[in-house]
Amino acid sequence: MRPRTRGLVITSVAVLVVVVVVGSAYFYLPRPATSLPLSSGTLITKYGFNLTFAVAGGPGRLVGAWYANHGGMIWVYPSNSRPPRVMFLPCIGNRPWNGTADVSLGPGLYTMEFDAFPGGTFLITRTIQLVYPGDTPTSNSTLLASWCGA
Repeated sequence: MRPRTRGLVITSVAVLVVVVVVGSAYFYLPRPATSLPLSSGTLITKYGFNLTFAVAGGPGRLVGAWYANHGGMIWVYPSNSRPPRVMFLPCIGNRPWNGTADVSLGPGLYTMEFDAFPGGTFLITRTIQLVYPGDTPTSNSTLLASWCGA
């Protein structure tokens, strides 16, 4: 085999190996979710982690549950209207707590934001998802989705 051909073959094999490794990593390594559903077992460690979702057609109901190990806040708001950040509930501010979502939302685009306090995490314990149909009356305003129950 000529040196030029041999070099071309070695380069082609190296490129192929890189493509296979990077492609495998893309499909098999976990990536943060960016929309609903947010599967049970998902661990959220980043302050300000958010996902955007659309409620289409009639009202939809946002359901799910989580466990916070060190306090935090979870907000649900129309994507064009961030929350005011003035609400603080002692039961979620500084200790472990369980939270649930069960709220009907009117059609529109929403953001769900997870704000874990320093050193804190949220573990999704029941898949957070939209189910249809939702109930009336519905909400399309900012809400703190952090119902407390220890």
